Parts: sequence; C-alpha cells; structure tokens
Amino acid sequence: SAPLGRRISALREARKTLATVHYERGVYLVQLNELDAARFEFDAAVRLDASYGPLQEVRRQLKLYTDGVAAYWAKDWPVAVQNLKKAYALNPDFRDCKPMLAQAYHELAAEHFDQQMWEDAKKAIDASLELIPERAESQQLQTKIMDALIPPERIVVDLGDQTVTVYEKHEVIYKWRCCTGRSSAPTLPGRYAIQSKLPSAYASKWDLDMPYWMGIYWAGGSENGFHALPLAGGRHVLWRNSLGTPCSFGCIILDT
Repeated sequence: SAPLGRRISALREARKTLATVHYERGVYLVQLNELDAARFEFDAAVRLDASYGPLQEVRRQLKLYTDGVAAYWAKDWPVAVQNLKKAYALNPDFRDCKPMLAQAYHELAAEHFDQQMWEDAKKAIDASLELIPERAESQQLQTKIMDALIPPERIVVDLGDQTVTVYEKHEVIYKWRCCTGRSSAPTLPGRYAIQSKLPSAYASKWDLDMPYWMGIYWAGGSENGFHALPLAGGRHVLWRNSLGTPCSFGCIILDT
C-alpha cells in the first residue's frame, strides 16, 4: 500500500505541476491577445487542478472580459457594461478593461439620451467620467444630459408654494405667485412643453375667458395650461385675491 500511496501522491503533484504550466501559459497568451487559446489553457488547468491559486478568478475574469468585448462590438451596451464592470471589479488593470468600460458607459448614456431617459443617461455618463474624468467627449455629453434633465431655459411651477419661476441660463429672471388646481381638479405634475398659444381661450364648461393662453397638456377633452386672471361672462375678473392658493380648475393662473 505504501508504494501505491506514493504513486498517487506523485500523480497528484504531477497534475498540480502540469496545471501550473497550463495556467502560466494561459497568462502569457492573454498578454499576446490570444484570448481563445488562453481560455483553452485555463480550462485544461482546471481539469487538472481546479484548486490551483488564482486560476478560477483569472478564468472567470477572462470569460467576463471576452463576453463584454463581444457585446461591445455588437453595440449591446447594457450587456457590455454588465460584463466589463464585473471584470473590472476583479482586476482594474486587466488588459484594456477600464477604457472599454468607460466607452461602453458613454455609449449607453448616449442611447438613454436619445430615448429621453435622462436619469439613466446621467447615471451612465457619471460612471464613464468616474473611470476617465478627463475624457472631453464624455464631458460634453454630460453637459447635454444635464441641460436636458434641467433645461437652462425653463418654467417651474411649484404646486406647494404656488409660485411660477422662470429661468434663463439657469438663473432666475422672474418669480410670481400663481393659482393652480384645487383638490377636486388638481394640476397634474409632470414635464411639459407649450403646445398651444392663443390671445385668449374660452372654457365653455365654466363660461370663462382665459387671456394670454398657453396650453401644456390635455386633461380629458380639455386642455390645461397657463393664463391670466379669467373673466366670468366676459366681464368679471375672478380669483384676483386668491393668487398663492390652489383655486383653479386645473390651470396655472397668473396675474394679468
């Protein structure tokens, strides 16, 4: 039994030695960019001695990296980011993982931007710039995304404070008290653009003339928007003393 035990021990040592050779050859092939051949060597090493040193981690990293690169060239940016991010976490210095991950994040941000998914675009471009802060192309895209997320020219209606604030180049140029929708007919929060302009609009449901009309969204069969103090029956000014409180039927009312 003793000779048999020695033979088994010698066989185990031989397998470990051969696994080491395959592993080191795989590392060398990675440096030569022979990635398929490197994976073959790592797989051979695993079959001989799966417990050898960093073998499993390097093998997994190579798999994540190659899958990420394949997705990168296929322009499947979510999958590219997913795999390259994991590979980068295992070893930030692995090949060109860092610049490829930064570029994949950049392309994902551009894709989200085109889809008007501003928050997702911001997260992706921030991740890209965290990897390579000096990248001018990503800095420019970040500015575009931030201007889309918070436009430099915008009108902000605060439903809590009952105010309208007008911004130009991100600076306040006007701020007024307003009246928004009462609880039974609330002004709907959201992100809107002016979709209609009239010197005056007429609300037949309430027999109201609404001067300086600017519509922003449809509420059922009628449009809600900005306008000056309304006139009941074409003569009587309504809600002059109610500015600063929710008093309208859904519109945003400003002083004339």
